[in-house]
Amino acid sequence: MKNKHGSKSFLNYFSHFCIYGLVIIFASLFFALEHPNFLFKEGLGFLAWFSYIPVLFLVKNFRLKFVWLAGGLYGFLSYSFLGYWLGKFSGPGYAAVVIGYFFILAIVFTILKCAEVLFPKNHWIVQWLIVCAYEFLRTLGFAGFNYGVTGYALWKQTTIIQICDITGIFGFTAFVILPSFFLFDFVAKTLEKRALLINFDGSEELFEANTHIKSITQAEEKLQFCSRASSVIAAMVWTACFVFVLIYGNFSKIDTSDYKKVKVLAVQTNDDPWKSGVNAYAENLINITKLTDSALEINPDIQLVVWPETAIVPSIVYQYESKKDERRYKIVSYLLDYINEKSATFVVGNGHTVVSSNSAKKDDYNSALMFKPGQNVLPPKPQIYSKIKLVPFSETFPYEKQLPGLYKFLIERGNHMWTPGNEYTVFNVDGLNFSTPICYEDTFEKSCRMMYKNGARCFVNLSNDAWCHDLVCQNQHLAMAVFRSVENRVPSVRSTASGQTCIISLNGEILNMAEPFTATYVIGEVPVLPEDRAQTFSCRFGSSWGFLFVILACGLLLSKIIIVIINKIRN
Repeated sequence: MKNKHGSKSFLNYFSHFCIYGLVIIFASLFFALEHPNFLFKEGLGFLAWFSYIPVLFLVKNFRLKFVWLAGGLYGFLSYSFLGYWLGKFSGPGYAAVVIGYFFILAIVFTILKCAEVLFPKNHWIVQWLIVCAYEFLRTLGFAGFNYGVTGYALWKQTTIIQICDITGIFGFTAFVILPSFFLFDFVAKTLEKRALLINFDGSEELFEANTHIKSITQAEEKLQFCSRASSVIAAMVWTACFVFVLIYGNFSKIDTSDYKKVKVLAVQTNDDPWKSGVNAYAENLINITKLTDSALEINPDIQLVVWPETAIVPSIVYQYESKKDERRYKIVSYLLDYINEKSATFVVGNGHTVVSSNSAKKDDYNSALMFKPGQNVLPPKPQIYSKIKLVPFSETFPYEKQLPGLYKFLIERGNHMWTPGNEYTVFNVDGLNFSTPICYEDTFEKSCRMMYKNGARCFVNLSNDAWCHDLVCQNQHLAMAVFRSVENRVPSVRSTASGQTCIISLNGEILNMAEPFTATYVIGEVPVLPEDRAQTFSCRFGSSWGFLFVILACGLLLSKIIIVIINKIRN
């Protein structure tokens, strides 16, 4: 009999392992598919409205001592599917992300389970606040990562995302994920209530005089916890908000047809990012000047030319002034002569080197340099913006002294550690005030907010996502750039090495798009917005929604824990 029962027990555990394993895989795929992914290059955005339902199922069905494992596996697989392209560039970086999210989601799942235990009646509300706080907190700090924030999945729904000039991405994300919580709560409590009523009707104890009153009382107490009133009310409120969002989205779009325009050329080089050396740099310069010339020949009235991130690798100012490397100096001289012959202003992505006055220290910056022919080209005295938010591990690692072994490993892997800039520069061309978020800086709402507050009325992004060789990565990046335009109500111009080079309206509409992975360019007109225009609510208050969710989630959890401890002491 022991063997028989042991065999049944083993089969029972094995079947549960398979079922929940499949649910974890399904939940992870659900998460990845809502964003641009390996199957659907622009993503299945509608899945975002329901993406947390399988997560809540896992939290509900795992015990507290095991739920961390479900969360860890979900985090590991979710970001394995979402960010697979990172492995093409950096195996260690990819491993760091997926392992990091194993531990992050393990903690989040544990907290969600604790909320279920502490708030047995309406725990779904607290769980929603916890997830909203998590979506915000994971974008902060040195290793902040915006890829995968749920709201970004709806980047193609331009009517719905107009509300982001009020809510920002984190308030919008809270709105998007809310249906997952009240729908799951409604269904779960409906099933629980049905099961209780079946047991209630079929219980033989009810027919025994000494137990029926106690049984009925216990059943009624359990039924109280199956009340669906909160989820029904939430559904009604959310529906009303959704109608408002649709109305707002249709009437809040800004018409810029009467605005003064600046004609912009954004060049996409499609150079091989793995090629280096003076010969490669010279070849790249020839290619990009040919592309630019072909555009200027057809459109001689172009006022602003934008080249992508590190389109010119040798430091323009340093090489021109020092003349220490003759071949690099010739490349820089050719470039400056070329620009100075044009009439348009040039913004060039460049590795800008600054040497201290006593030559004791040399700092390298990932920069955007603006040249105006006849004014600051020869000798080169460009306006400069140096990237402030550097990519962790591949562009910056501030823990060299604490973790020298890891720092050495990163350097040996070919990572170039840049010095961060310290000022959000605002450039001006024919009345157009703009700032230049470099690379993934436009994935951070705070960076673009600061640029707007400094006076920028257009974002000109210089990016190089070519190293990933993947359209999915580029679309995930583009999705976030769309939200920066809507949040601040400014147009965006993107000049990238391999895609997605485009112009985005201040309503988040992609007006022009270059074919990815081709050497080409995009030309468009950008409206000149007034310098004194009012800030949007999102621009003014920024991450307030995210901090609000953190405060509410932490406040509710801590207060409940304190109450539980006090009650135990009293009893």
